[in-house]
Amino acid sequence: MHPRWGRSSAHLLSNFPLVTGMALLGIFVLIGLFAPLAYPGDPNSLPVDQNVFTRCKMSSAPTLQLFPFSLGPHPLGQTAHLGFDVSEGLMLGTRWDLLFIAIVVGLSVLVGAVLGASAGAMGGWAESVLSPLFDGALSFPPFLVVLVVLAVVTPEAPPGTALGVFLVGVSAVLWAPFAQAVRAQARILARQPFVEAARASGARWPRVVLRHILPNCNAAVLAQVPPTVFSLLFVMGAYQYLGLLSGNNPACGHDSQAAGAFLLLPSYQFPEWTWVLANGTMGWFPPGVGTDQWWGYLLPVGWIVLFLLALTLFCDGLLTYLSPFERH
Repeated sequence: MHPRWGRSSAHLLSNFPLVTGMALLGIFVLIGLFAPLAYPGDPNSLPVDQNVFTRCKMSSAPTLQLFPFSLGPHPLGQTAHLGFDVSEGLMLGTRWDLLFIAIVVGLSVLVGAVLGASAGAMGGWAESVLSPLFDGALSFPPFLVVLVVLAVVTPEAPPGTALGVFLVGVSAVLWAPFAQAVRAQARILARQPFVEAARASGARWPRVVLRHILPNCNAAVLAQVPPTVFSLLFVMGAYQYLGLLSGNNPACGHDSQAAGAFLLLPSYQFPEWTWVLANGTMGWFPPGVGTDQWWGYLLPVGWIVLFLLALTLFCDGLLTYLSPFERH
């Protein structure tokens, strides 16, 4: 084994946050890949208990159909309203939530990092034009922006496009923190000798930004990833919850037009983490109904918190690993 590789691998293994975060995120990825094997059938449609769906109440002691076993009643229970299994909803929804997170974070980083690096490195007119844009984007609450965008765009868009509009709308707001953080880092990097040398050799600003500034802004980007994912899940969950409170279940005697107006996912049986959580918390309404079915809300919350913890550990550990001051 090459000595440099040995030192690098030892440094990696000694980084507890990075190793732990990688292991936990790896488990989520494996769940997303193999959940359809554990729950045969349509992976994009949760099978519901029609009795629960019709009477819109909580149900205890459902059956866990975990391939190839049928383990009978288990403590994960069913959610209110739709009556689907909590474990099935969380596991089948993992791949979709990971995809949504990758899309929003990818768009936010792409737009925010490029604009922030350009403003911080070039200064002058570029910073004068872009800085008010950053400040304006930061001043709008993500939930309000998404609510307005969905209300305006969705009625005119083809059916089933609300989710795509939501992801683009959230990305249109969440790129601003990346831009602000990268701009501050780029200001410092623009005065470093290696950047000045590149400029003196005749390199234009686009090349300097892409080749010299952005690759050294990993600290600013990694620090913003966990808050961005938290904001995405919070806004998505709030919108799902708003939809249920406004009558997002025609089977319960609610207005189908109101349900359609607030339906974010492709269908009522679509697996998604915040949708499982929203249905579980609806066991509290009316007050006093379903409060003993703790699995409907505590398990989805624990699932999401565990993922956010894994992502935070991974980003913090990777930041430490990439830091030149931590290399041995």
